[in-house]
Amino acid sequence: MKKVKVLELQKSFGKYEIITNEISRYKGVCGVWVMYDNHNHLLEVAQTTDVFKELAYDLSWLLKKCSHDGDLQKRYTARRLFEFNQKFDVLSCDKNRTTAKYRTIAENAEEILVYLIVENRAMSRDKTVREKIELEIAIDNKALYWNAFGIQRKLAKDYYKNKYELK
Repeated sequence: MKKVKVLELQKSFGKYEIITNEISRYKGVCGVWVMYDNHNHLLEVAQTTDVFKELAYDLSWLLKKCSHDGDLQKRYTARRLFEFNQKFDVLSCDKNRTTAKYRTIAENAEEILVYLIVENRAMSRDKTVREKIELEIAIDNKALYWNAFGIQRKLAKDYYKNKYELK
């Protein structure tokens, strides 16, 4: 997998410092990106029609702190698609499941590295091609916080079943 680093965050005194931020170079660029922690665990994989827009949004949630004067009450535990997915709670202070995921990642990772896959297929304008690459990378590398949506859920389950359960 050919990739280029687009974002690096390191914790210092409990707060992330941005070491590398190259996401603005990818405004309007389709792609598949991967996120790792300081232990080289694959945290997340995603495909997008605009790498900059998506990673800027995700970065804003990685840097945000849940307010202690806000409500930290658990609303629900996010469902897992596969046994390798990490459980995490969605709190009252979280906007949605996605923001809860990034809050959890930020609480647990000392370093975050995000890479853009720079292969023609991964940068295809065809969403189905990017989604296939996304789910294969996520499943083959046991991405801890990855989850499929819509039709991709069935495709992911079929891929997993064919690759890992039918042996």
